[in-house]
Amino acid sequence: METFVAPAPKGDDGNDGTHGAPVATLSRAIGLGRSVIRIAAGRYRGPLTLTGTVALRGEDGVIVTGGAANRVMTIAAGANVVLEGVEVCATDHAWMAIAVDAGATATITRCRLTGGSGGGGSPTPILSWGTLHVEGCHLRGGTGDAATGVCAYGRSTIVDNEIDASHIGVNCGGATVERNRIRAGTYGIYVQGDDVVVRGNDITLDPDARNVRAVFVVRGDRLVVEHNTITGGPDPARWIALPRRTWTYDEVSDREYAQASITVNGLYFHGEADGPSGGPYGGPTQDLDDLLAHDPIRPLPADVLADIRAFLRGYLDAAAPARHD
Repeated sequence: METFVAPAPKGDDGNDGTHGAPVATLSRAIGLGRSVIRIAAGRYRGPLTLTGTVALRGEDGVIVTGGAANRVMTIAAGANVVLEGVEVCATDHAWMAIAVDAGATATITRCRLTGGSGGGGSPTPILSWGTLHVEGCHLRGGTGDAATGVCAYGRSTIVDNEIDASHIGVNCGGATVERNRIRAGTYGIYVQGDDVVVRGNDITLDPDARNVRAVFVVRGDRLVVEHNTITGGPDPARWIALPRRTWTYDEVSDREYAQASITVNGLYFHGEADGPSGGPYGGPTQDLDDLLAHDPIRPLPADVLADIRAFLRGYLDAAAPARHD
C-alpha cells in the first residue's frame, strides 16, 4: 500500500495519505507504516528515521533539509530502504545527509545528497556501516576542506555517480567502486579494508596539491584496481606507473593478490630508483623498502615479498634513464 505526501496546503497530516488526500510531512508518512511513500515536489524537513521495509520515491524537485544528532536521515538497523529521486541536504546541526546503521540495507538511486557544516564531523553525504548500493546519484561533500563524498565501511556498491568532495571522494572497505566521476582535493578513493574493486572510474584531483593520490591504500587484501582514468595531482613527470602484476599468496584459497601500488592506472610508486621518494603512503624519505614494509604487503610470505621487491627494483632501474632526461 502507498502513502502520498505533498506540501501544504494540498497535504495535511490530518489526511489518510491516499492519492486524493496526501499528508504534509515525511515523518507523518513514515509513521503510517506503508511500504511505499510517494513524495510530491516541495521542501520537507528532517530529521527522519526509517525502519522496516520501505521505498521513498520522489518527483523532481523533492528536497529534504534539516537534521539533528548529526544527520538528516537515519536508516536504522534491520531496515531495508529504497530511496529514489530525492534531494537530501544536511543543514542545521547535521553534517551527514544520510547515515546507514550496521545491520541496515539501503539502495539509493537518482538522488542528490549534500553534506553539511553541523558540529562534530566532516561534511559527508553518506556514511554507512550497513549494506549500501548507490547508483546514478550526485554526491557533494559540502563546505569545508575535510569533506568526503561517501564513507562506506560495510559491504557496498558505488556505481555511476558524480562525486565531488574537497578531501576524499570515496572512503571504503569491502566495496565495489565502478564508473564514477570523482573530483577530490586529496584522495580520489581511500581504501581501508579487504575485497575492494576500483574499476573504470574517472578521477580528477587538485592539480596544485603535492600529496594527493588517485587511490590511497591504507590496508587491504584482495584488491582489484584497473581501467581508471586519473587527471591532475602532482606533475606526472615525477611519477612512475608500474605494470600490473599478481602474485598467488594463499595456497589454500588460491586467490591472487594484486598489490595495489603496482598497477598501471593511478596507484603510483613515486620517485628515483636511487633517491628518496614519496610513495603511495607519503613521507619525504620513504624508499622502496619502506613501501614494502607497509600494509597491505606486510602479511605476504617472504618468497613472494622477495619476488615483488625484485620486480619493482628491476622496473625502476630500467626506467631510470628516461626519468632523468
